[in-house]
Amino acid sequence: MKTIKVISATFLTALIVSFSAEANNKTNTENAYTIEAASNSSSTQSSKLMATDNKYTIYFETMDTPLQVRITEEKETKNFIVSSPDFEVMYQLKGNAFGVAYVLPEEASIPKEAMYEKLNRKAFLHQKVITQSPKSEKEYLQLIASYVPELMK
Repeated sequence: MKTIKVISATFLTALIVSFSAEANNKTNTENAYTIEAASNSSSTQSSKLMATDNKYTIYFETMDTPLQVRITEEKETKNFIVSSPDFEVMYQLKGNAFGVAYVLPEEASIPKEAMYEKLNRKAFLHQKVITQSPKSEKEYLQLIASYVPELMK
């Protein structure tokens, strides 16, 4: 009898844990997105784009304008410049640290002061370091797509 109670309790615990895990894996449809590689012939927000840059477009179900992502590399830093006609921010990979930063002045198409007004500063500070574990380029793009909506006012 005691064995049946222990087995029942174990089964019930496993069932609760599995329902809990399933609920946590549901997709957040509020910020559902699609990432596509951009063609080299596509129009761009900045005239400073180089043919060697990797370019992607992130489409959000809740936004009318997609975000363009241009990836550049300098020495030990990889920059993911995220832009739309009225928004611009950069995610940087330095060593193993990946987080948000302001676009470098020589790369910016929107003045820094104008971006201050468009950014959620609290979210910006929380995203200074998102992860310190190495990821693939695709995973970094997925992190950007997940986090960048929080930055927009």
